[in-house]
Amino acid sequence: MDFRTPVEIAEAFVGFLQELTWTDAAGISAAAFQRVELWDSLNLPDALQRLIMSEERFALVVWTGSDWDIIRPADYSMDLSPAGRRTVHLTVIVSDRVIGSHLEAVTGGDANPGCLALQEMAIQVCSGPLFSAEPKAWSRPVTDSLGEVREENSTKRGRAICSIEFAVETRARELVS
Repeated sequence: MDFRTPVEIAEAFVGFLQELTWTDAAGISAAAFQRVELWDSLNLPDALQRLIMSEERFALVVWTGSDWDIIRPADYSMDLSPAGRRTVHLTVIVSDRVIGSHLEAVTGGDANPGCLALQEMAIQVCSGPLFSAEPKAWSRPVTDSLGEVREENSTKRGRAICSIEFAVETRARELVS
């Protein structure tokens, strides 16, 4: 294939996030996330419910769709197939849990990085060129936000999550009819 698929791009994100490390105030280095998973947007509520209960720090990579731009040369005629460029949209959701301090779960402390630092780390490793070999793909953050997710039927304060939407541009390919 002469272009990267959404699955290849999402799997690259998962790999980058799995390699991230964080060093605490005592100088001890550990994996930034205890779990990194690829999920589709249809099962996202299930994933969040499972992970908020079981993992201290996690990252989810969610494919949310694609846009296509049609590229036609200036001398386009009906005899030529147009080319298309796909922009793949992925959302990375990260979370850090600190029991007893919602603010520390967001901003970090001596023993944890915090949701906002995890977000910045994800932006760093998932932005720019994603592959060293052809075909290439280039990623950029589009939006990021801070939110909260709660256990079903709970009245307690929810767990802080940060999400980052990325747009990943692939190279143009001929669209065959």
